[in-house]
Amino acid sequence: HDDGSGTSDTCGTPPVVYYGLVTLAVGAGAAAGGFVLFGTNQTGFHFSDEQPPNPITARVGPVPMPHGGVGLGATLSF
Repeated sequence: HDDGSGTSDTCGTPPVVYYGLVTLAVGAGAAAGGFVLFGTNQTGFHFSDEQPPNPITARVGPVPMPHGGVGLGATLSF
């Protein structure tokens, strides 16, 4: 189609494709910058021999259903 400037758009690509590509490029730049900051800050996860104050527990068992019968229930606490 002619946009009045003497040039025509024969590609037919919807604008949302360009928005997606720009978003992808900005995300890639932000991720690269984040990795650089992460590396220069020397932060991260460090494992220690210290035990957590509350250990993680898990329980699985039968529970009554509202309209009769029995189901299987699980509880995880940490």
